[in-house]
Amino acid sequence: MGHAKALSSREKVKSDKPAVSTWHIIIILVIVALALFYVRFKVEGLRIGYDISRNNRAVTELRREKRILESELMMAKSPDKLETMALGLGFKYPTQEDT
Repeated sequence: MGHAKALSSREKVKSDKPAVSTWHIIIILVIVALALFYVRFKVEGLRIGYDISRNNRAVTELRREKRILESELMMAKSPDKLETMALGLGFKYPTQEDT
C-alpha cells in the first residue's frame, strides 16, 4: 500500500506541472511572428521588383515613342515637306511683282 501511495504522489507532481510552459508558448509565438514578418518583407520585395520591371518596360516604350515623334518632327520641319504642304494648301511662289 505504501508503494501505491508513492505512485499517486508522483503522478500528482507530474500533473501539477503543465505539459507546455508559458515560456515555450512565448518562444513559439515570437518565432511565428518573425516568420510572418520575413514572409511579408519577401513578398513586398517581390512586388517592388515587379513594379520596377513594369516601369522599366514603360520607360523603354516611352523612349521609343519619343524617338519616333522626334523623327516625325524633323521630317515635318524639312524644307521639302514644308514646300509640299504649302503648295497643297494653295500657296504659290512669289512673283517679281509681289516683291
